Amino acid sequence: MRELFEPKGEKSMWEIFYDCIKDVGIGTFLSYAKLKAMSGFDIQGDRGLVYRANKALLINHKKMLINVKNEGYTMARHPDQMKHAGFRKIRARRQLDKGKLEAIYCDTRKMSVDEKIWIANFVNHINSSLTMVRRKKVQAIKQTEKAVKTQVNGLKELDGIKAQLASIEKKLKI
Repeated sequence: MRELFEPKGEKSMWEIFYDCIKDVGIGTFLSYAKLKAMSGFDIQGDRGLVYRANKALLINHKKMLINVKNEGYTMARHPDQMKHAGFRKIRARRQLDKGKLEAIYCDTRKMSVDEKIWIANFVNHINSSLTMVRRKKVQAIKQTEKAVKTQVNGLKELDGIKAQLASIEKKLKI
């Protein structure tokens, strides 16, 4: 019997998908039907393997698949990669992490010095955005803790008032 998270065959689904798309040329449009024919997987039903294969493409080949809404994907390199990374910076922390990954793994060999400087500044901007998101999260946690402590203290005071009221009621009944 297979262990949890163990691939069904020799390779996991994302690795099979990755092997099918890793040699696709830059600028090539891949429709959902073509991807299904190439890999045998319904990409529209399960995008998880696309995301994992895309991460491997970024790291190993410095290129990525960019979604074309309701049509398929396009294979892209650094100009489109950076545009895509920029879209992510306005989203949540996880999106910031993905945007940073896309920016870091650009193929810088063919870039001008200005483009390289822009990428370095962009990565620094994402890092500062991540720091800000983390600070806001810590502040929210501290505010929640403070509110809970205030409620607990209020309940303790209420218990004290109830005890005083009970003792006054006993004295009045005597």
